[in-house]
Order: sequence, then C-alpha cells, then structure tokens
Amino acid sequence: MSVRTFVFFAMLFGIPNVLSAADSVLFARDWKAINTGSRDGTVRLWNAETGREVFGFITAGKDWPAWTPEGYHSTSFAGEKLIAWKSAAAKDPRGYRIETPDLLDRKFHRYDLFPHLFTALDLTKALVKANKLVK
Repeated sequence: MSVRTFVFFAMLFGIPNVLSAADSVLFARDWKAINTGSRDGTVRLWNAETGREVFGFITAGKDWPAWTPEGYHSTSFAGEKLIAWKSAAAKDPRGYRIETPDLLDRKFHRYDLFPHLFTALDLTKALVKANKLVK
C-alpha cells in the first residue's frame, strides 16, 4: 500500500496521529493494527480502531529498545543505553529533566508486557494479561 493510499484510509478511519512522519505503512490482515515506519528507523504499532500508538521500537545494530507512550519499556541487553525520558521538572530552568531507564526500571521495565501488546493492542488489557502470568 502506498503512503498516499494510507493517508486516505487514515483520514477515512479518523487516525490523524499515525500520519506524522510515516514513510511506510502496513495494515494487519484483520485491519485492527497498523505498522508504520519512519526515516529515522522507528517502527510503531497502532491500534486502528482508536488511532492510538500501542508501542514503538528502533534498532541500532544488534541492540534495540521498545517503549509505550506511557513509559513502559523493554530492551535488548545493551539497549538501555539507547533510551532516556524527558519529564517535567519545575525546578529545572529548562522546565524538564532527562531520566535514564535505571530510575524507571522498577515499575516500567516490563519485558513480559510487549508480547501481550501485539494481540491486545491496548495497554490496560496487556497489563492485566502480563500481571496474571507474574503472580
């Protein structure tokens, strides 16, 4: 499918967020998910029904990080060096601070979550499934 055809379908289904920086597009056979690729190498999985990003990932050689918009992440062994989060910080003159994954790992490093995101296409549902397996 060409990007031009995808833009038509995205507007038809009301999915404006998907259009920013998408250079390649792939719809799932059941039309429930959309994968987009951009020039910077980022690949994103989108829920076609809601238009929300499910997660994104990028590779750098053999290393990779994957993340959700909410901050959950998983990485290859050395992939953590590739990611950081920008969060609000009123005391910082810039108005934000850069946090490394080690500050977020206890709650947000969830390698077990990402397989469920592929099928659930929803963070809340995927967390429920992953948490059942942890207990």
